[in-house]
Amino acid sequence: MSGRQPPKWSRRFFGLGGAPPATHGAARQAEDRADDRRKLWNQAGVGMEFAVGVGVFTAAGYGLDTLLGTHPGGLIVGALLGTAAAFYLLLKRMGVIPPRSAASPPAPEAAPPQEARPGAHTHGEDGDDRR
Repeated sequence: MSGRQPPKWSRRFFGLGGAPPATHGAARQAEDRADDRRKLWNQAGVGMEFAVGVGVFTAAGYGLDTLLGTHPGGLIVGALLGTAAAFYLLLKRMGVIPPRSAASPPAPEAAPPQEARPGAHTHGEDGDDRR
């Protein structure tokens, strides 16, 4: 099985480029191995983030069930919300969902004031009526 590359999807998901080419020096290979380790720890962090998110929301749902006596409604809702939040964070971290920009979207421009129709009744600044 030497020289066999991992499937394309796994290289993309884990961010690994496979074995370094033989032309790399020892320092470059060590740097590549360290980079691969960082990427793997990053992925392990994603898994922990997922598990903790689901666990916290499920525990909160269970706590609400205990307080309100609504077994198992809160537990189910908490687990579903935790799973949805964890998937959102996972997709955001993978780049499927773009991060929010720091700047807020531009406010829509106000409509320009409409001209009064000829003969329309308008009020002046001092309260007098003009035609």
